[in-house]
Amino acid sequence: MKKVIITGATGFIGSWLGKEMLQNQVEGIALVRDVQTNKFGNLENGNLLRLIQYHTDEFMELEEESGPVDAFYHLAW
Repeated sequence: MKKVIITGATGFIGSWLGKEMLQNQVEGIALVRDVQTNKFGNLENGNLLRLIQYHTDEFMELEEESGPVDAFYHLAW
């Protein structure tokens, strides 16, 4: 895998998945509700992780923002 999207990256499972992904040099996009919160500070790793603020109604526009991805992990509730 080269590029993945994770919703719920600030939660317990999402943050562990994010850590594993970054350790394996997989580029990631974390979809978050508020980029101003500090919940995802433990996932930041140079240019491998990009945060995109989103609302669930905006999933259709996500492909324009992210480009093609290999996997989409939907962990947000």
